[in-house]
Amino acid sequence: MQLRYLSTSTDGIVLCSGKWHFEMAVHAITTLRKVLNCTLPIEIHYGGKDDLEPNMIQAFNSMENVRTVNILDYFPVETKLWGGWSMKPFAMLASSFRRVIFVDADALFFQDPRVLLHESAIVKRFGQMFYYDRTLGGNDPWWFKSINPQFSKYSSTLRYMQKDKPRSSQHEMESGVVVVDKGRTGVLHAMLLVCKMNSKVERDGITYHRVYGDKETYWISWDLIRVPYRFTPSYGGTIGYRNSKGNICGGLFHTDERLRPLWWNGGVMANKHISKDAEFMKFEFAAFDSYGEGIVWEWETKTTPFCLGPRDPDHEVLELTAAQKEMGSRFVDLYKEIRLGSGGWEEYFRKTYKVEF
Repeated sequence: MQLRYLSTSTDGIVLCSGKWHFEMAVHAITTLRKVLNCTLPIEIHYGGKDDLEPNMIQAFNSMENVRTVNILDYFPVETKLWGGWSMKPFAMLASSFRRVIFVDADALFFQDPRVLLHESAIVKRFGQMFYYDRTLGGNDPWWFKSINPQFSKYSSTLRYMQKDKPRSSQHEMESGVVVVDKGRTGVLHAMLLVCKMNSKVERDGITYHRVYGDKETYWISWDLIRVPYRFTPSYGGTIGYRNSKGNICGGLFHTDERLRPLWWNGGVMANKHISKDAEFMKFEFAAFDSYGEGIVWEWETKTTPFCLGPRDPDHEVLELTAAQKEMGSRFVDLYKEIRLGSGGWEEYFRKTYKVEF
C-alpha cells in the first residue's frame, strides 16, 4: 500500500456523503471550485447502493475533477457494517491520494485547502494536521491511561489529560478536517490503527463508549504507536454574529497556524440539525480560543447556535474582512441555488452540468 503512495505524488480532497449530506457535499465542492478556485481532485466516498442513489452518483461524477468511490470495493466486509462517523478513516486509507485532506460534507473554507499541504509547517514536519475541538470540560482520562500507560510527553499537555484542572476538556479533537500523508510510514501505520479503532467490534464494544465518534481515535492512535503528531495552535471557536452579551455565535470555527480564518463546520445553515433551509448564517465576526480555559460557552438551542465568549476578546475576536463577508454571501447564494431553486438540486445539475437523469 505504501509503495503505491510513494510511486505517486498526488494530493487530493476526500469527502464522505450519504443521502442526507448530499446537498451539503455538492455545496462544499461548488464553493471550492467557484469561490476559492481550488483545483485539487476530489473523491466522494459512499457505502454502497443504500448510501447514495444512482442519480446522486451521476451528479457527483458530472462535477469537474470529482469522482465517486464505493468504499465497499475496498473494504467489503467492515464497511458494510459502518455506522455514524466510522467510514471516515477508511475513506482516507482507501483514497488514491497520497496526501489527503479529509473534509466533512458541511465544512467550508475561507482559503484554498491547498495551503494545508504547501504552507503548513506542521504538515511539512509531521505529515499530518489535527484541529482542536471546543474546550468543554472536564474530563477523566482514565481509559486513555489504561490502554496507554506510557503515554507521550506531548499528550500529557492536551486538555483531555487535565483531570480536575481548569484547562480540561472531554473533547480534544475535531475531525471535520484531517490532513494525512500516507507516504510516511508512521502516518500509514497510525491510520491502520485508527481504522481498527473504528471497526464494528472495537467501536461498538469499546471505542464509541469511551469517546464521541471517530475524532479522538486519531491522536490516540498516533500516541499509542509513538508516531509524533501536532494540533494547530488555536482551539475551536465560532463564526457568525455578536449577541447581546458580546459573545460570538455560529458554526465551529478554526484558524490556520497564523491565526487567520481558515474553515468552519456546519455549512451555511444557522443550525443544520433544526433546518437545512429556514435560516442562514450571518458572516460578521469570528472568535477563537488561545488558552483552553477561562472562556464561556453558551449551549446551542433550537433558535440559537453555540456562542463563545473568549478569554481575551480584544485579540481573539475578529471582524471578518469585506472580502470574507462577500465570500460568505456567495456561499449562501450558492446553497440557495443548489437546494432551493425551482426543481431542486436535479434541476441545478441539468442547467449547470447538462446532466440528464
